[in-house]
Amino acid sequence: QDETHLVLSQPYYHTGVVLVVRPGSAIRNWQDLNNRPVRVGVLVSSAASVILGKQHVPISVFGFEDDTLEALQKGEIDAATINYTTASYYNLTHPKNPVVLVGFNDHESLLGWNVAVGMIHPDAKLRDAINAALAHLAQDGTIAKIYARYGITLQPPR
Repeated sequence: QDETHLVLSQPYYHTGVVLVVRPGSAIRNWQDLNNRPVRVGVLVSSAASVILGKQHVPISVFGFEDDTLEALQKGEIDAATINYTTASYYNLTHPKNPVVLVGFNDHESLLGWNVAVGMIHPDAKLRDAINAALAHLAQDGTIAKIYARYGITLQPPR
C-alpha cells in the first residue's frame, strides 16, 4: 500500500496461495512436500516458487494457473500452488474433476493476505462510510453470498 498510496478499508476477507492436489493424494499439508518425492506446479516468479525452491522441493513452472491445474489433472505434477479463489472457482466449474484444497501456508506471510477496499485520497467520512457498508454487508451475509456464487467460502481476515 505504501507504493500505491491507497488508503484501505477494514479488511473483509482473507485469501492467498493454497496447495491443491488430486483426490486420493497422500499429500495432506505443506509439510508433506518435504517428506516425499513430489513435483509441485508453481507460477513463474511467484512467492511460492521462491519459498519451495529454498526448501529444495522440486517444482515445475507455469505461466498461468489454468495450465497448472491441467498439469495436475493429467498427473504431470503431484500438487500445485494457486490462488484460493481460483481453486474454489475451478471446483465449482469442474464438479466431475475437482481438486482438493490442502490449505493455506500460514507460516509464510507472502502466501496470504487480507482483502479490503482501496481508496485514493478519501476523506475520513468516505472511509468511515465504506467501513460501515462493508460491516453491514458482512453481517447480513451479502458478501458471503456473492463469493458463494463463485464457489468461494469466505475466510475471515487475519
